[in-house]
Amino acid sequence: MKRLLSSLLVAVLAAPAAAEAARNRLVDVRLRADGDGAVVEVVGTRPPSFTTASGSGRLIVDIDDADWEAAAAVLAGVGPVLGVRGQERGRQARLTIELEPGAEAALAAAGNTLRIEVERGLAWQGGPAAPGGEAERIAAAVERTAWEEAERLARAERERAARAGADAHAAAATAPGARGGPERVARAAADRAVRDERERGARAEAEAREVAARAAADRAAREEREHAARGAAEEREAAARAAAEQAAFEERVHVAHAEAEKSEAAVGAAAERAASEDRVRVARVEAEEREAVARAAAERAASEERVRVAHAEAAKSEAAVREAAERAASEDRMRVARVEAEEREPVARAAAERAKSEERVRVAHAEAEKREAATRAAAERAGREERARVARAEAEATEAAARDAAERAGREERARVARAEAEATEAAARDAGERAGREARARFARVEAEARDAAARGAAERAAREEPALIAGAEAQKRDAAAEGAASDRPARVARAETREAPTRAARGDRERPAPADLHARAEREPRATAAPARQELTYLGFKPIPGGARIVVRTAAAPAYRLDRRADRLVLVLDRGHIPLANNRRAIDASFFGTPVGLIRPVEDLRSDEVRVEIALRTAAPTVQVAVQGTELTIDVVR
Repeated sequence: MKRLLSSLLVAVLAAPAAAEAARNRLVDVRLRADGDGAVVEVVGTRPPSFTTASGSGRLIVDIDDADWEAAAAVLAGVGPVLGVRGQERGRQARLTIELEPGAEAALAAAGNTLRIEVERGLAWQGGPAAPGGEAERIAAAVERTAWEEAERLARAERERAARAGADAHAAAATAPGARGGPERVARAAADRAVRDERERGARAEAEAREVAARAAADRAAREEREHAARGAAEEREAAARAAAEQAAFEERVHVAHAEAEKSEAAVGAAAERAASEDRVRVARVEAEEREAVARAAAERAASEERVRVAHAEAAKSEAAVREAAERAASEDRMRVARVEAEEREPVARAAAERAKSEERVRVAHAEAEKREAATRAAAERAGREERARVARAEAEATEAAARDAAERAGREERARVARAEAEATEAAARDAGERAGREARARFARVEAEARDAAARGAAERAAREEPALIAGAEAQKRDAAAEGAASDRPARVARAETREAPTRAARGDRERPAPADLHARAEREPRATAAPARQELTYLGFKPIPGGARIVVRTAAAPAYRLDRRADRLVLVLDRGHIPLANNRRAIDASFFGTPVGLIRPVEDLRSDEVRVEIALRTAAPTVQVAVQGTELTIDVVR
């Protein structure tokens, strides 16, 4: 019982320690300048799991299951970052980053470090300044100064209370006439100091909240005024931009008319020069075509001769196989006749020899089956060799035909290109492109037709070669049935039944055996096997605001194979055979706080369809979408 209680006590004491070890201890917060921007890095003991929110000139990052190892971080501003403050909220650690107006932030986790990159907005970089931007920065600086002053006052109050408690304790300990009660006096003084410190801290916090509330109200009023001013400025800017665009359009039309007149004159002169050059080029191409036609005819005659020789050899081998089968069948019939003659001996000797004769009949049948099997194996082997020879001959013929077709296509292409160049020079570059597309489709159709004809011829020849083998098999079955009928009455019945069924089987085989044209059609209908694509691993998913919109960044372990489906209220990026190995990359990103056309970004790993989908909710109707791939990184820009 004591051991059990000890074990329970150890488990109870170890549970809080284990839970504490599983939390993410935030050991450091760093803020540094990075060019015109700044970088905030939060270092913990585990990979961070976080959510974000933004608004009113600040970015709020809540890190789950985390706490600050030391006191909550408070850092002075650098570049577009006006200040950084850390707070604890239950089982979350909150990081509040004060930003300049128009500043943009991008978050990414790398190992145990959360990296936040902050860049200045267009107004700071020299773009059109938003009305009231300087006032908003001043208001943010005033608010930060008020918060720092409140914190300083609270710390001063706590230090003053601590000193007062220590002085009271010392005075009570050294007071004359104190009879054994310095501890009580010290405790009473310490309690009074603690109460005073709490009251002063509460007053300081109330003052800080009041200052913050006033600053928030002032900022809201300023933002309302600035919003109205920005609306008016945007309307004026749009009107000016429309007028400038109209003037630029009229200027471009005038320049285009002048250039068109010049190009027409140049095209007329170039057409005359190109016509003479084309006649020379066409003559040269026609000479090359005649030479190639003669060479192709010679090669075609040679390939047809090789095919004829292969067919002759196949016919010889099939005749030899039939002759061997007939010779084996005649030997079997003679052996069966001898057995029957022995069985017709006197009745007295037949009774004694019946067992021997039956044994000999069985042995004869077994030998006949062995010979038949050997003959059949030899026939099949010869058939396979013959089919291999014919296939090689067909392959050579097909290769020659393919070379001929390729050369002929090349010659035709050169001639067509020469004519197309002349016509393109005379007409326009647009007509040349359309003709080239039609010619490419025609060439592709001719190549497909030639391939289908070659496949049909091969199927017909194979069917013709297989027909004699099927007839020989049917004849062998008939001979076996006749031999079994001569051996005994029961085998005779079986032989008669098989003899009656043989024509039915032959007819059924003829019906079930597909015609060569059907074989060719079936071969065309059957889909070709394709290699399964490699599995794609999604290693990173990020979001970043850009001028006029947002950018979604997707990185994979290899070059991505994807498709992008556009629907009424969302975009869906699909990675076939996809996988998300890290749990943090499966978390959704709420981008609705940044004022872009993008809302919630949700990655989904669908095990049933073996794919990964990145669903991007759209907050505006019909935005412009641009997709770019560079190496293993795919970016999707969504712009208003």
